[in-house]
Amino acid sequence: MVEDKKNSLMLDGYYKRDLDFLQDLISANSTLEGIDLYLIIIMGIFLVTLPLAFLTLAPRYIPAHEVQLFFILETALGPLWVWLVIHEEPTFKTILGGVLIVLTIFVHTLIELKGQTVK
Repeated sequence: MVEDKKNSLMLDGYYKRDLDFLQDLISANSTLEGIDLYLIIIMGIFLVTLPLAFLTLAPRYIPAHEVQLFFILETALGPLWVWLVIHEEPTFKTILGGVLIVLTIFVHTLIELKGQTVK
C-alpha cells in the first residue's frame, strides 16, 4: 500500500513537470525560438513517430520476438548516439553492455538465417 502511494506521488511529479513545461512552452516566456521549434517538430516526426509506426507494422513481416530485439537494440545504441552527437562519454560498463546486446542480436540473427537455409 505504501509503495502504491510512493509510485503515485512519483507519477504526479512527472505529470506536474510535463504540464509546467507545456505551460512555459505556450506562454510568452517560451525559450524555444528560431530553429529550436523546427528541430523539435522534426525530432517528433522522425525520431518518435516513424520508428514507432515501423515497429508497429514490423510483426506483419517478421516474428514478434525479432521485433523485440529491435527495441533492445534501440536501448543499446542510445548511449552511442549521445556519445557521437553530444560528446558525453559513456562508462566502460555502458559500452560493455551495449556491445553484449548488439553481439547477442547479431549471433541470434546468424543462427536464424542458417536455420532458414538448411530447411
